[in-house]
Amino acid sequence: MTKAAILRQQLREYLRGFSDATSEEIAAVREWVKEGNSPYENGDGVCDDNCHPMDFINTMRFWDGMYQEWLEDPEGFMAEHCPDRTSFEELDPESWMNHSCDE
Repeated sequence: MTKAAILRQQLREYLRGFSDATSEEIAAVREWVKEGNSPYENGDGVCDDNCHPMDFINTMRFWDGMYQEWLEDPEGFMAEHCPDRTSFEELDPESWMNHSCDE
């Protein structure tokens, strides 16, 4: 079985667990898999509370939730998530993506 075939099989199995996935999420995860990636991984290095890598759709939902939280209350978001920063523009996305669970 080729890598592409394995990934397509993973995608079919993965999507069975996401009956609530939106059409945008499905399109995005299909593109992710088409590029040679597993749906059980994310390209941002995002981990859950137990330091396990999050899957693709849950990572999308995590980032969307963070963005919605910021839109609703930018000052509160900055105070909670970035207390040593004064503006959203000062955030370094690489510092979030390279967070170590050992810290």
